[in-house]
Amino acid sequence: MVTRCSKDSTVLIRFLGRFSEGTIGGGKHPCDPNCRNQLSIEYSGNSTNCAPYSAVEVRLGGVDGTLIGTILVPPTASGCGPYKIATGQLTEALIGVHDVYFVLTGSTDSNYKYIGNFDRAEFTRL
Repeated sequence: MVTRCSKDSTVLIRFLGRFSEGTIGGGKHPCDPNCRNQLSIEYSGNSTNCAPYSAVEVRLGGVDGTLIGTILVPPTASGCGPYKIATGQLTEALIGVHDVYFVLTGSTDSNYKYIGNFDRAEFTRL
């Protein structure tokens, strides 16, 4: 896993995942039992310090790669609170081996310094 901060406070997390054989978009039907078309993210966000309109962009191939999903991750509590699970559907089913990038977005400034605390992510099939 690789993380990087840019000047606009966007944080990149590179996740290398292995999926069953096949391709994205072609080659196999999206209803193939091996495809993954949904992402769930377990996270926590303090409303005092975390940006209120935070999201995780799911991209293929790079930080500016094909956008296949956006998962909203708003603050979960007013303090150090419980972790919650945010789930969203992907626009392309994942089959095969791909470089998947999670790009954390949100308006950070002196009041909202963070996007959130992220525990795990899981690709599943709807």
